[in-house]
Amino acid sequence: MAGRMENMSTLCYLERDGEYLMLHRTVKKQDVNKDKWIGVGGHFEEGESPEECVLREVKEETGYTLTSFRYRGLLTFLSGDGVTEYISLFTADGFMGEPIACDEGELVWVSREKLFDLNLWEGDKIFFKLLEEERPFFSLKLVYDGHSRLTEAVLDGRPLDLSKLPALLPPQWEIRHGTIEDLVAVAALETACFPEAEAAGKEALRQRLLTYPEHFWLLFWDGELAGLIDGMVTNEAKLRDEMFENASLHKEDGDWQMLFGVAVLPKYQRQGVCAAVMRQVITDAKAQGRKGIFLTCKEELIPYYERFGFVKEGVSQSVHGGAVWYDMRLTLQPMRSV
Repeated sequence: MAGRMENMSTLCYLERDGEYLMLHRTVKKQDVNKDKWIGVGGHFEEGESPEECVLREVKEETGYTLTSFRYRGLLTFLSGDGVTEYISLFTADGFMGEPIACDEGELVWVSREKLFDLNLWEGDKIFFKLLEEERPFFSLKLVYDGHSRLTEAVLDGRPLDLSKLPALLPPQWEIRHGTIEDLVAVAALETACFPEAEAAGKEALRQRLLTYPEHFWLLFWDGELAGLIDGMVTNEAKLRDEMFENASLHKEDGDWQMLFGVAVLPKYQRQGVCAAVMRQVITDAKAQGRKGIFLTCKEELIPYYERFGFVKEGVSQSVHGGAVWYDMRLTLQPMRSV
């Protein structure tokens, strides 16, 4: 049997419809993760790449074969009682197969909202925020005192101020659908986020909220509207500029969810707001049986939407606001039962 690389391992969080697959480590008596909730994974075998290791470990521990996964970061973990581990961190949103019992503990699907109610390592809360923010590949060093207390955290070579740890963690926010009572706040957000030529007017927003309020996703942070995504549903495969102004083109049973506005107040940007709303949009579109989601964006935002699986289709025919736009499409798979 191939040798194990004892200080190198993988850690993977499978994602499904707003939930993470979490492993409650309860079996081994001599386990640095005893009674903690973590992802699935394990140590490298000799000659394995990180990708090969995570594919094997996930299959062995869950029964699932990963079909879509991403390498998100490198964790340097020092337990404070002699354990030093270099962990390749992955997330996976595509998998197939039948689940099996895990001999490391209990596997449970946990909603993002309940995640921090679990017995987690404190440093895990930091990297969960980085994942929520769709942070590009990162290096995070986490040092503990031997009793699960985090004493040092270093992100991409820069120490984090642990006295401000609550500010480093995902905030408590609410995502809900719009109502006509949200019109003033929605219009103010559009004005704050877009140039005048591109922002939807108040009357256009009124008609959208009256016609398809359930296709407005609003994120409130401490009661303030911090971000939103909206758009009609249609059987047309591409967005036309007429759709921005003519809410009657909405077809509730249509195949494609169009996205018109993707906006976050400047003071809430780069804090995971847009990513949280986009994930909710994708989850809802899957549940509604849509073929996919379509949007147009400016060139500099193409890499951001690619992180969610959108594929660039070229320069759009849209001339909205006199800008150059690019067509992007996310093709959805039907919701799976696992």
